[in-house]
Amino acid sequence: MRDTSCKTGYRRNKLITLSIMLIALLLLGGCSAEREEPPQAPVVQPVILEYWTPFSGGDNIFMTGLVEQFNKEHQDIRVDQINSRLDDYYSRLRTAILSGNAPDLAVIHATNLPQFVQNGYIESLDGLAAETGLDWGQFSTKIAESTVYGGAHYAVPLDTHTLVLYYNKKYLRAAGLLDTADKPVIGRGEQGFTAFLQKLKQSVPPGVAPLALPSTRIDSVWLWWSLYNQIEGGGVFYNPDGTQAVFNNKASLQALEFVNSLYQRELIPPGINDAFKLFYDGEAAVLITGVWGTGAFEKAEKLELGVVPVPVIYDHPAVWGDSIRWRFRPKVR
Repeated sequence: MRDTSCKTGYRRNKLITLSIMLIALLLLGGCSAEREEPPQAPVVQPVILEYWTPFSGGDNIFMTGLVEQFNKEHQDIRVDQINSRLDDYYSRLRTAILSGNAPDLAVIHATNLPQFVQNGYIESLDGLAAETGLDWGQFSTKIAESTVYGGAHYAVPLDTHTLVLYYNKKYLRAAGLLDTADKPVIGRGEQGFTAFLQKLKQSVPPGVAPLALPSTRIDSVWLWWSLYNQIEGGGVFYNPDGTQAVFNNKASLQALEFVNSLYQRELIPPGINDAFKLFYDGEAAVLITGVWGTGAFEKAEKLELGVVPVPVIYDHPAVWGDSIRWRFRPKVR
């Protein structure tokens, strides 16, 4: 019988030696790789700001562009814009504040700001403005004053938006209602504006609105308020003490009856749900709405766009307008 014990032992020793060498090489390789790797910079998480807006038309195009530009230029801050329909925007915002889930930054119209201040939903911004060096003097005096309650600022002005008259040059040109500068030819007073729309109604194809205003929403009230303020002695809503409504007067009724006559004569067709879309799609000759529609209308392929101020139908220029405010730091409840 052959003795294999020495060879077996030798082989075992050889295998053990190879195993030790392989483990050593792996360990050395690992150590070597770790020494060669450059130190990694700590990952910096950006500050995330939740930003609520009620924009839906051309204004949303511009605001989204501003947010995207800001995010590109500030790697340490990211603004998450959340857009909601204006119809339920303020109810959602109030609910969020009361439940402790308020956004970091929100848009509030100047006409809605008082209720947020009076109900204690938001805090003054004067302290934060002083810390950041915000100069209130850079804003128009009247616009800046609309953010002040009890001597304190509660928001930062963003814009002022008014009603304007948009028109499709194609329809006005066909009706002979454009001058050499492509501006609408509109006569003076109620009769002049009515005659302008009647001529459009006779000229436009069937189904095209001479003037588009929705049958619902607040647009007709905005038009009434504009015309009421154009009348000498009009534009008054409350008495000097703010204790009694006084708009039940001759000037108010005159403006209201004129707006109503545009509906009755179907110069504003009945049953319009979305006047904005109607004009955008080339199915209306004239639209009275806010300047916020401009960005969207400029991109409409079926629209040869023109825009002018709302005509002066009565004694002097006046038009409804509102303002947007940036509102920081909802009050912690």
